[in-house]
Amino acid sequence: MKLTRPFVSPDRAANGDASPPETSRLLVTAIVGAGVLFVGSQSTVFGQVVETSLTAFVVAVALSLLNEDEPEMLAIGCLLLAPAGASLAGDLISIASGPPIRALRALALVVASGGLGVLWTGSLGNRTLTVAISRFGYALFPLSVTALGAMVWQVGAVETAAVGEPVLAGLWEELVAPSGPGPRIADFLLLLAVSAYVVRAAIDRLPVAELARNRNVERRVEQVRTARKTLRKTYRLAAPAGILLGILALVGAGHYEALPGPVVALLGGIASLSLLRTLLVFAFAGSLVVITVVDALLWARNAAASDLAPRIVPFASGLAFVAAVVLFTEPVLARVRDRTPAIAIPVLEELVRVVGETPVALLVVSATLLLFTVLAGAVAVLGWLGFLTDRVAPVSVASSGLFVAALVSGVIGDRSVVVYVGVATAIVAWDVGEFGVGVTEELGRNAWSRQGELTHALTSAAVGVGTVLSAFALHGLMRRSIPEGTLAAAGAVAAFVGTLLLLSRLR
Repeated sequence: MKLTRPFVSPDRAANGDASPPETSRLLVTAIVGAGVLFVGSQSTVFGQVVETSLTAFVVAVALSLLNEDEPEMLAIGCLLLAPAGASLAGDLISIASGPPIRALRALALVVASGGLGVLWTGSLGNRTLTVAISRFGYALFPLSVTALGAMVWQVGAVETAAVGEPVLAGLWEELVAPSGPGPRIADFLLLLAVSAYVVRAAIDRLPVAELARNRNVERRVEQVRTARKTLRKTYRLAAPAGILLGILALVGAGHYEALPGPVVALLGGIASLSLLRTLLVFAFAGSLVVITVVDALLWARNAAASDLAPRIVPFASGLAFVAAVVLFTEPVLARVRDRTPAIAIPVLEELVRVVGETPVALLVVSATLLLFTVLAGAVAVLGWLGFLTDRVAPVSVASSGLFVAALVSGVIGDRSVVVYVGVATAIVAWDVGEFGVGVTEELGRNAWSRQGELTHALTSAAVGVGTVLSAFALHGLMRRSIPEGTLAAAGAVAAFVGTLLLLSRLR
């Protein structure tokens, strides 16, 4: 088995030319990493920020692997992304539950660290994130269905005082043997319409006429045609009638007093037949199974091998992850309790008491993975809208996260050195990464440009140091007695000039 490296290399880059050369990537990683550590050291949740940042790097690696076509890489990517994505979403919820301003700084630091992971794996840009999300959806499907099924099963097993028996048993009795003061005609007509529609769809997919003997083919074809016409007329008549009668019953129009008595008696007698209702339910379920199996077989026959792996492998990985959650329910719930906000702990414990530990573990993991998928989809939408261009998306994410964290530190009231160094570090990192991308675009990814990259990085760092020193000098000057109007004018001019310089640089 040949394993593909999930990291960007000269010969393989999931993000195309949007990733700078290795030297620039190393420099950006060192600069942003130092900035995150320096700014993050002021945070009260710094340990959690570091842990979440490492998780974000694992997520970036998994997303990169999901862009491969080898089954081994797809399986590893899914098995990595499932726990890492759930853990990342849970960590983000835990961080966001803190004080808003401090939570914003922590989230910005996580974004900066995640940008470094994207920088090395190339899992953002050129539709790589979209492909990874779409493939991971096949792994998320069995987990979501299992979680929903486990919750329904447990809730159905709970005895209710009103029904006096399990909820699912009560629902089944109401479906096949309804009880009430009046005839249940409306729901019977809807059940008849749905069953007729599904049975007709199953007949369309089965080779009924083709399996007949040669001398009976024409007769079998005519029988199939008649059955299809009858079923079509049935659901076309039953569905509108059932909807109309159901609406009349819901709005309190009485139990079909507007209809002739003999008609109500006839329809009510047919609708009350428990055997007929049971047959309709089994016909619906059996036809649904036939449709699913036939469509799956036809799809598997017509699809190429390269189309099967990105669907079957993630689905099988999702089943394996379901088994892992069931086997390791206690550690999963311990992790959930550790990351759940204090205000939600009583709700979580009550849910565990009512439905059990395993269904809750499956439900929480499924919900957090759905949240992670939504967040990743939002990032993909930002790229599609042009806010994260393929050219410098990884560098922009890393430097922007650090930049926001430094600005929020100033709002919180941290030392001025944290703000100055954080902002300067973010700008230097962005400049170094953008220069590396430009080198790649002009000279190619295999060009020998290490000396030029180092020279540019040193020059940019020198400018950054000079900027920090100038900021300290200006800060000392501002502490003297300066008229408030002059101070406000100077701040406005500085903000305007800085904005112009930044916009001109971003063009």
